[in-house]
Amino acid sequence: MKKTSRTTNPLHFEDLEPHRFEDLVRQLIYDFRPWKSLEATGRSGSDEGFDVRGLEVVDTISTRDSDSEEEQDEENEVVRHPDRLWLIQCKREKAISPKKLEKYSGDIKDSGIYGVIFAAACDFSKKARDTFRSSLQKKGIQEIHIWGKAELEDLLFQPKNDNLLFAYFGFSLVIRQRSLRTQIRSKLTMKRKAISSLGELRRTEYKEIVIRDANGSSYPFEGAEFAAKPNWRYALFLGHYYDGIVCKVKEFFAYLHEDRKQWDYVPIFDAVKDSYERWREDEERRKRWEEREKIERLWRTIPTDNRALLEVHWRIPYESIVAIDRDGDELDSSPHIYFPFDLIGMCGCAELKVNNQVVMFNPPFETRTKFFPEAFPALEDNPPAAEA
Repeated sequence: MKKTSRTTNPLHFEDLEPHRFEDLVRQLIYDFRPWKSLEATGRSGSDEGFDVRGLEVVDTISTRDSDSEEEQDEENEVVRHPDRLWLIQCKREKAISPKKLEKYSGDIKDSGIYGVIFAAACDFSKKARDTFRSSLQKKGIQEIHIWGKAELEDLLFQPKNDNLLFAYFGFSLVIRQRSLRTQIRSKLTMKRKAISSLGELRRTEYKEIVIRDANGSSYPFEGAEFAAKPNWRYALFLGHYYDGIVCKVKEFFAYLHEDRKQWDYVPIFDAVKDSYERWREDEERRKRWEEREKIERLWRTIPTDNRALLEVHWRIPYESIVAIDRDGDELDSSPHIYFPFDLIGMCGCAELKVNNQVVMFNPPFETRTKFFPEAFPALEDNPPAAEA
C-alpha cells in the first residue's frame, strides 16, 4: 500500500472575522509595492468602495548624456511622479459566481484608480477572472490582480509571511521545520549512542540488555501487577535495523504442524526471562530449570521439521528511546534501555521459526492447535529425543 503523504490542510479564510480578513490582506501587500500609505478605510464603515486604499510612490531616474561616467552619475536625477491610487477590495465569501464578480467590477468607479487588487476567500474560474479584468480594463484601470484562496495560501506559505500564518491561523511552517530538524538531530544522536553502547550495525551475536519503562519506577522490584504488566524486563539485543534496534524479549518452545498453518507453544516457560533471571534464590532457580528441562526434553522428541521456537521481538525506533545507560548498575551491568512501554503495541511482533528460519510472522491464534500437554512428565519418564 502507498503511504499517504503528509500535507497541510487548507486554510479557512472564511472563518476569519471580516475586518480581520481585511487586515490580513492589507498586511500581505505591504511589500507588494513601495507604498506611501495604506489606509484601512473599510473599518470606518464609510469606505466609498475602498476596503483598503493604497498610494504607490513612483520614482524614476533621469539620465543625462555626458562624456564621463563620473559626470553621468553626478547628473542623474530622481524624478518624482504623481502617486498611483490603488483600490484593494476584500470579500470574505465562500463562493463568488462569475455573475457576482461581474457585479463587483461594475461597482468600481473610475475615479483616478491606477490598480485594483480583488482578494476573496474562495476560488475563481477562468471565465470569472477574464470577465473581471475585461470590465476594469475598459474603465482605464491599468493593473488588475485577483487573489483567490490559492493565491492567498501561496503568499502565506512564503517564509517572509510565516509570522502572519502563525498570527492568523495558529501554526508556523518555520517553527515546524525547526522542530523537525531538532527531532531528526535527536534521532541521529540516539542512533550513534545505540551503536556505541550496543554494538556495530549488522551485529550477529546476542547481547544481554535490560529494557526499562521510561515512565516506570519499580525497578528492580516485582510488584503485584508485575506479571501481567511488567515495567522492566530482560531482553537480547539482536541488532540494528534501518530505523532502530531489534530486541528479543520472549522465546517459547513451539510446534508447527505439517500443513504449516497449525501451531502451538508452551507459554509457561520464557527462555529469555528465565535464562537471564538474576533475582531468584538458588532453590527457586533450580526448580525453574528442572521445569525447563522437562519441557525441552519433550520438545526435542518432535521431528526437526516441526520443532519450532516462538520469538517475540520489539523493534524500537531510535526516536522512541529516551536514554541508554551503557554501564547498567550494581545489580545488572548490562546496558539499560529506557523506552516508554505504552508504545509496545506499535513495535512488537512475533516470529515462528523452524531450523532458525522464519516460517510464520505474527502467527494467528485462530490456527493454534492443542499439541503440548498441560503437565509435562517427570524427567525419568520422558521418551528419548527424536533424531536430529
